[in-house]
Amino acid sequence: MRSVVLVSFAGLLACYNQPPPIGQGSDGSGSTGGSGSGTDDTVTTSETSPSTTASTTASTTASTTASTTVTTDPTGSTDPTDPSATGPSDSSSGDAPPACGDGHVDLGEFCVDDPADVFDVGNGATDLVLADFDGGGVDIATLNISASTVSILFNDGVGGLGNLQSETVADNSCRIQAADGEGDGDIDLVTAGDTIVSLVNDGSGTFDRNDSDVAPFGGCLDHNDLGILNDNGGPLDVVFSGAYNNTYAPGVNPGSGWAFTSPSGIGGITEGSSGVTVTEFLYDVDNVADVIVLNQYGSNGELFRGNNQGGFTDAGTYDACGGLGFGARFAATGDLDSDGQTDIVTTCMEGNFTVAFGNDDGSFDAPVEVLYDGAHRPLITDLNGDDYPDLLVSSSSLSRINVYINDGTGMPGAPVQLDVGGPARSVAVGDIDGDGALDIAAAFSDGSGGHVALWRAMP
Repeated sequence: MRSVVLVSFAGLLACYNQPPPIGQGSDGSGSTGGSGSGTDDTVTTSETSPSTTASTTASTTASTTASTTVTTDPTGSTDPTDPSATGPSDSSSGDAPPACGDGHVDLGEFCVDDPADVFDVGNGATDLVLADFDGGGVDIATLNISASTVSILFNDGVGGLGNLQSETVADNSCRIQAADGEGDGDIDLVTAGDTIVSLVNDGSGTFDRNDSDVAPFGGCLDHNDLGILNDNGGPLDVVFSGAYNNTYAPGVNPGSGWAFTSPSGIGGITEGSSGVTVTEFLYDVDNVADVIVLNQYGSNGELFRGNNQGGFTDAGTYDACGGLGFGARFAATGDLDSDGQTDIVTTCMEGNFTVAFGNDDGSFDAPVEVLYDGAHRPLITDLNGDDYPDLLVSSSSLSRINVYINDGTGMPGAPVQLDVGGPARSVAVGDIDGDGALDIAAAFSDGSGGHVALWRAMP
């Protein structure tokens, strides 16, 4: 068993040092992203084969001292700059930096156990969410596209996962989300397939199925999407994409729990609809949910501002996958460079992904391309508690998750690579063990069925 370790504190990296942001030299010169230069850049990271973890150059001038344990490869050599090879730092002295495995969740600490624990779920597991469905700790629910089911792995209260439960959903279901749909304090599930299906939770992890008279036009395939928002009060609403359109459906509660009705289109009917991302454009400071719409045959993403009355206003476009050929897949948003504006990470149909930094006027800089074969779904979240949102990107062709720890500039550096074991189309995070540190999970399928890979944090 090996560990993947990255520990930082007060801007100083203890177990290994991150390289300068891509496009920026060690002297701080060059682009830091979000500068409004409008130039089209390409980021080259040390992408390697799926079984190899990208290495990063260790600084010799760090002002903290920490011992680093490295693993030995089959040839007998060691690489102290390989983030996958580092072990817990020495925290025996009173002024030592944070250490993995000491039981304390420290600022800037990212430590996960690798390889992952693997759990069996339904056939065709392709998407997943982490949420507490029964009050016993964070559980894992997967959407299994081949079986038309949802599998739920329940938490035993101390981080163990088992008691597998299965729920049927519509055929061709491709995406799952979790939320308290009708505001009763219980976490429900919703899936998009031939119809939109909500699984209404009674609070104990027992679900009743509601089929809404709302269908993604043209069906829901691997490249389609589903998001949750509240744009008109009451039960939560959904937006979703089919093969030919993007749709908004208001949430209702007809007495049987969370359901949806009266769908309306977002933008025009266009073949090739793919990602629909619910976000909040920070420049408009209205605290109303907005939506990004992508198309697998076009490189521009469409922007729509919510009007808080169940409708959306066209807010222009951004260059999602310029220079990568036509086709954008999925997007995730967050303030990556800490300038108070929304930035967008977009995965592209031709592979790789881009980062488009947002500006005060609602426009976005030209996208910066990051090399990553098979980049599928991005997730932006703060993994290590330093208030800088980090980036996780799944890869369907390399069968792995790349983790890009943000140094505050928002530019992806050399990733920590987590091997999944099969095509990785989604990734989610949550505190499975209740230790205060986020664990990482991915759904995948292989010849033996559907599975969940879980990398547990080691604070």
